[in-house]
Amino acid sequence: MATVETAQAVSMERPSSQGSPRLFMLPFHGTAEDAQASRAPPAAAAASTHSNDDSTSSIDHVMDKKPTETITKRQKAKRHCAKFRWWYLAGLLIFLVIFLPILFKVIIPAIVQKIVNNQSLPVESGVIRAVSPNELFVALKTSLDTPLPATINPFELSLYNKDSDDSSPFVQIQLPKAKVHHNTTITVEEQTVKVLNENQLVWWFSNIFDQVETELSLSGKPKVSLGALKYEPNMDLTVEVPALNRLHGFTVEKLEFTGGQDGSSNNIKGKLNLPNAGVLTLGLGNLTLNIISGDIDLGVVNVYNVELKPGNNTSDFDGEIYLDQLIPNLGALLDSQKDALTVGAIDLTVTGNSTIVNGQHIKYVESVLNKKTISTRIPILTLAGDILSGVLSSDSQSSLVNVIGNVFGNSSLLESTWSHWNKGQTGDSSESQSTKTKRDAPRFSLVKNLVRMSVRASLKASIK
Repeated sequence: MATVETAQAVSMERPSSQGSPRLFMLPFHGTAEDAQASRAPPAAAAASTHSNDDSTSSIDHVMDKKPTETITKRQKAKRHCAKFRWWYLAGLLIFLVIFLPILFKVIIPAIVQKIVNNQSLPVESGVIRAVSPNELFVALKTSLDTPLPATINPFELSLYNKDSDDSSPFVQIQLPKAKVHHNTTITVEEQTVKVLNENQLVWWFSNIFDQVETELSLSGKPKVSLGALKYEPNMDLTVEVPALNRLHGFTVEKLEFTGGQDGSSNNIKGKLNLPNAGVLTLGLGNLTLNIISGDIDLGVVNVYNVELKPGNNTSDFDGEIYLDQLIPNLGALLDSQKDALTVGAIDLTVTGNSTIVNGQHIKYVESVLNKKTISTRIPILTLAGDILSGVLSSDSQSSLVNVIGNVFGNSSLLESTWSHWNKGQTGDSSESQSTKTKRDAPRFSLVKNLVRMSVRASLKASIK
């Protein structure tokens, strides 16, 4: 059989790289019979084509298959939320309807109340001044410490004694508007307030006088604003206030005998130190104080416009020593001073007598001071030096002679003695200084003799 090479175009489908079939020509080499066979009927060609299509389809299926896509947790959550979003929205609304009232009516008020309860409200400084029998002048400086910024609107603060049987307020003060955040200073403006309960005010003033620190209870309903939110927590606090400690350190800095040359009964003047260990300035007006030694009333002193600021306060005073009681009771006086005399000093006791402001007696101050005693010890040398400086002054000699003469009932003798002594002092101005010095010396002997006379008279009186 002859071999016939026939170039015949054979149409075949082959998938392209893009997945679509592409026609191409292949050369054919074979015999005539092969060529005849290649020209098969359409049915056979269709069958062959169908077979090729199945193979191609299988190849396409294998090549078109992609790897499985991986879904992250976030995508799953997002799909889940998108699927059930209406359910979640309904649940959120229900939660807010329940939670928000609890937040604004329970939780935040509880937080504000706790902040208020934790306040110490230290009294850093202030003024309490007697104005009238039923009024006080008050000014205070304190501080608040808050973790949240807030505005405190003006409100009324009541002052009372927690440990007293009667807890009603004795005064009420007005606190100003203030913006607070962290440690903020609060200044209570100067204001005159009514005394609401005098007994309770006296009770608190008594503690102020006696103690190193005393308690002060405060109550009120501060109006707190947190933005648009407003709350009124209950304030009921007790704070510590540094007090007077019984005027510890009270001393007579200077005492001078004046002899009453101003025409009044006053025969002494000097200076007192009134210490204030607290932080409050106390305005007490004009004070009259009794001077006592043992059971003997020695006299009174008057201190004017007393304003006890924190620290030492030196105040001028004048007053009267009852010489008509002092000299006859000199024996008893010396007996009451046994302990002090052993250390070269004299003990004096001071107690309240009266307190006057604008011509009116201030009962709530008198009720305290008239029941309190203040003790001081004066060195004898200091006291003797101050008294002698007054006794030897030319202005006070004649009045002193009159007083002592009246006590002993022999005023004329003392006057003549003193007059004779004065004549010795009025010599020629041309005398030498040494001569004047010699003539000044008898002054001290005379004073010594006067003291001896008073002691003898006291002893005779006690024997009788």
